[in-house]
Amino acid sequence: MASDPEQLNALVDELASDPAYATGKRKFPKPVSADDAVAIASGLQGEVDNGVARRDETIARQGMTLACHRGCNNCCTEPIMVFRPEALQIARWLKEHDDVRAQFLAAYPAWKQAIGDTPQKLSDLSAGDPK
Repeated sequence: MASDPEQLNALVDELASDPAYATGKRKFPKPVSADDAVAIASGLQGEVDNGVARRDETIARQGMTLACHRGCNNCCTEPIMVFRPEALQIARWLKEHDDVRAQFLAAYPAWKQAIGDTPQKLSDLSAGDPK
């Protein structure tokens, strides 16, 4: 299905129809393949990349400089939540970029030790029942 943009758009519309699908409070009633999930995440990331590029152009026109830049990862010491399709997309990208994957794997143990159980706590909070 991932190769058919019309079907992929319909799937995105269905997934967006209920916020409970995104939070995990409600299970999506249809199977979604890993390829479809990655295609959706890639499309969304493309939109984010377009927005970042426009932001960078605006900042440059104003004569300013932004400390962050694509791929810098110097500030990525804070854990962030991603959905499974985003994680799959990142994993596939890392498989294609040996040098970056090696850097990531070398840095991962220290990062993991520094953040401890924070990712699990965040996951529990986001999946939990808000009361």
